[in-house]
Amino acid sequence: MNKGAFKVVMNGTDKTALWAKYVESITVTDNNGLDSDTAEIVLDDRGQLIEEPAINAEMELWLGTIDNNKPVLVWAGL
Repeated sequence: MNKGAFKVVMNGTDKTALWAKYVESITVTDNNGLDSDTAEIVLDDRGQLIEEPAINAEMELWLGTIDNNKPVLVWAGL
């Protein structure tokens, strides 16, 4: 089984490297039609080292797998 990979950009800033060691799970809900899709990213931030994004932050999310030590990502939108 391949390991999961992700890339997340918040308001134009790539947060992938900063968040990678803290991600516990990522869940994307693809809603019907013109209803907004949602993403939930659960981070283990017991040390309170991660700055919380603004409520209306613009997020771009890519999801995929690791194949031959390289991420194979597909834009998930949002």
